[in-house]
Amino acid sequence: MKTNDHNSLMNEFESLTKAMAKSSKVFDANGGIPRFLVRMLCDLEDHVAKSLADKASFKKLKPAQGRALNRMKLNLKKFCETYRGIMEEYRKNP
Repeated sequence: MKTNDHNSLMNEFESLTKAMAKSSKVFDANGGIPRFLVRMLCDLEDHVAKSLADKASFKKLKPAQGRALNRMKLNLKKFCETYRGIMEEYRKNP
């Protein structure tokens, strides 16, 4: 996230979502999603919101980077719907 390479960040997020989907049975058996994953999802959501809020730097991005950022915003919104309650609880008490 520090280099603002949204294309590689999007690829890593996609691999994370696949891994989380595969291990959903393990999460259910062990009491839910691990706290470090909740923290990572919250941080990623904050990073995407901050990147999109800065319109000047968003316009300076290469077209592929801008598309990756928009795609990640949509995928993150869709993916985090199932974990919204856990994420709000984490934001109140990190």
